[in-house]
Amino acid sequence: MSVFFETSLGDIVIDLHIDKAPKACFNFIKLCQMKFYNNSLFHSVQKDYICETGKPVNGLPPTSIWGLLSSERAKPKFFGDEICKAKFNRKGLVATGNVGPNMNSSTFFITLSNDKLDSFYKKHTIFGEVVEGLDVLDKINLVYVNQEDRPLQNIRIKHSMVIEDPYEEADSIA
Repeated sequence: MSVFFETSLGDIVIDLHIDKAPKACFNFIKLCQMKFYNNSLFHSVQKDYICETGKPVNGLPPTSIWGLLSSERAKPKFFGDEICKAKFNRKGLVATGNVGPNMNSSTFFITLSNDKLDSFYKKHTIFGEVVEGLDVLDKINLVYVNQEDRPLQNIRIKHSMVIEDPYEEADSIA
């Protein structure tokens, strides 16, 4: 199960860990299919650490697929953590961004280094990894940023495409 991102700096393919993080993967795949991530900025790049993206381009707060499908669309809706024993130990790991325990939404980050990542352990759900486009991560890692880690050059997800959807037959995942 994979997702393809065309970014302004090159293409990235992410393999998803459906068996380890089914809710996070379901959320990610369905948001990709809705083109939610299209035109999203990489809003934070912390050199040799992580890059973050996944905020809505319309200025609303980040939410999950369940929040978008809810009748209370103005309220963000979060989903729970799926923490496994996997460690943040290499470049290219894809994990949920959150605002606290069990408060995962559309935001996610990708690791840009092989070290200094212990602070994420047991706090964020790893739901995938970059299998093509590590050179693109290297380009992202080199961009100039301001004091708030915002890139001075806009880096966007131009287009997303789900390569294989294991949830095609499922209405949702609880």
